[in-house]
Amino acid sequence: MFGRCISYCERLGKAENPSRDLRPCECDTNRHSMCRVCCKDTSDIHGKCQIMDGTLADGSACLLGHCFKGVCGKYGASSDEIIFLKTLSLNDETQMKSNTQASTTTMMAVWALIAFVHGLVLLIFWEIKVT
Repeated sequence: MFGRCISYCERLGKAENPSRDLRPCECDTNRHSMCRVCCKDTSDIHGKCQIMDGTLADGSACLLGHCFKGVCGKYGASSDEIIFLKTLSLNDETQMKSNTQASTTTMMAVWALIAFVHGLVLLIFWEIKVT
């Protein structure tokens, strides 16, 4: 019914020849690598997280807080905010599923509202016609 969102790493892995099963991960070498796009090949048991092209956007969660101009650090965010941001960014697939479920729920609510308004309009016209 709906498509499946894939991460940047998955898309990158599928584009390679031969294709690889790449998944997002967090590079932890230094404060600069923590704010880079990193992927891991799931078929390699001992494979480590590799830095790919691209830098995470400012405000993205990283191991020490969040990224600002390509450097990971604590830039005035409280520990609660950091934990919240880390929770959101831990699993892209789960986050994408949540977004899909939320949009499905929103669409269902909109259709229910449309049906209710349509029924209300019909009821009003019925009352006018009867009287």
